Amino acid sequence: MIRDFQKGLNPKLVKKVWAQTPPPKTINEWYKAAALQEGYWRRALAIRGLDKVTHERKKEEKPTKDSSNGMSINRLSNEE
Repeated sequence: MIRDFQKGLNPKLVKKVWAQTPPPKTINEWYKAAALQEGYWRRALAIRGLDKVTHERKKEEKPTKDSSNGMSINRLSNEE
């Protein structure tokens, strides 16, 4: 079961888990260790303001004006 679980993980995550001292021996230890390492990674991305999928800086939403009907309406835009 551990091998199958490892196959489904990101290879870098597997390396991080194997680098633990001592490495996990049971499937439940693998579940916990992988979840912990992934949590650290996600937290690091959030602190750095990076997107989880692209690892690029998240675009800040800026208000824009739309006067198509003669009224000024603030909208949120992902454009910079």
